[in-house]
Amino acid sequence: MVSELASNHFKNDKKTNDLLMKHFGSEWKDKAERSLLLAKQLGNIYTGSLYNGLLSLVCDESIDLTNKEIMMFSYGSGCAASMFTLKFSADYKKIQHVA
Repeated sequence: MVSELASNHFKNDKKTNDLLMKHFGSEWKDKAERSLLLAKQLGNIYTGSLYNGLLSLVCDESIDLTNKEIMMFSYGSGCAASMFTLKFSADYKKIQHVA
């Protein structure tokens, strides 16, 4: 796979995208894509994007976050960064319903 990508020089083209999706597509969909629902609809909102991703995750009814813990990480263009964890109780479904 690496030699195939090297021949494409990592250009943002259909061949490279197809190759990456072939090898990593299911992992991407399972681990990352579900948190991008609102970002695809709203575009980049900079500071709010961390919470935008959180809301997308909370609203995904195909997974149950009860008693799960997630790590949130955000960094700015300077030297500031934040990392914290959230643990979900069953009550999070109230937020899911309202959202």
